[in-house]
Amino acid sequence: MVDTDRLRLVAVYDSEVTARRAVDSVLGAGASKADVRFNEPLDRVVALQGEMRDEIDHSGAGPGVAPYTKEAARGVAVVGTIGAVVGAIVALPFSAIPFGLPFWGRLLLVEIVGVIFGFTIGWVIGSGFGARRPQESLAAERGVTVTTPVGDNIRRALLSNSPLRLDIYDTTQGTAYRTIATEDDQLGASGVAREIGKHIASEERDD
Repeated sequence: MVDTDRLRLVAVYDSEVTARRAVDSVLGAGASKADVRFNEPLDRVVALQGEMRDEIDHSGAGPGVAPYTKEAARGVAVVGTIGAVVGAIVALPFSAIPFGLPFWGRLLLVEIVGVIFGFTIGWVIGSGFGARRPQESLAAERGVTVTTPVGDNIRRALLSNSPLRLDIYDTTQGTAYRTIATEDDQLGASGVAREIGKHIASEERDD
């Protein structure tokens, strides 16, 4: 059983204004002012450790040499699905071409080929442009930290202010060991598409 007295929540927010609003929410949820830290350098280190650990935990083997990060996998899921649907639609008219199979057989064959072809293109685009760029900073590098005791009300107060990330860390070890929320959790399919579009645009500017 984990000793909750040695645990802390460390949240990262996109601005000082949002972070201070989160502090007010936490104090309103019952936290003592003496137990709340604002933008401490050591807490930023803990948040960085949590983000890097989370990245490793959600990376896996993929085609080629480099591992697949969760951003790349999310890009594959969104763009690959779109590609599969588009491929199925584009392939549909080819079922009208007679090539020795009944209509239902031709329809099934061209749809399978269209889906596979479209998903493959989506896989390449989604994984390549969905992954985080090397020049993109981590959330803890660009954000403002708020550190509090653990507690359901306090956690809800932190989450209500949309943190870039929220981790639990062990004060006796000084390391984050569990991630509760990240900025990626707030991205829907449209958000993923915007991220991919931003990455494509940045590649074009570099050219």
